[in-house]
Amino acid sequence: MVKKELSLHSNLVEIQLFMNCPNITYATHVVSTSLYDFSNLNFILPLQLHLQTTISKTLVFHDSKEEAMSAAVYINS
Repeated sequence: MVKKELSLHSNLVEIQLFMNCPNITYATHVVSTSLYDFSNLNFILPLQLHLQTTISKTLVFHDSKEEAMSAAVYINS
C-alpha cells in the first residue's frame, strides 16, 4: 500500500528488522556543516586504508534517493 501510494519503484530495497537486536549499535554524529557537505561522512572510513583494514557495516539514512546516490559517489571517490 505505501509503495503504491508513494509511487516507489519495484526495485526498492526494504529492510525490516526488530529494533532490539543485540548486535546492532545505534549512534549519531554531529553534522558540522551543511547536510549536503558529504565530508561529514568521513567518520565512516579510517584515514588510512590498507588491504587488511576491516570496515564495519554501517547504515546511513538520507532524505532522498538522489542524496544517497551523491553520498555514495563521494565515499567511492
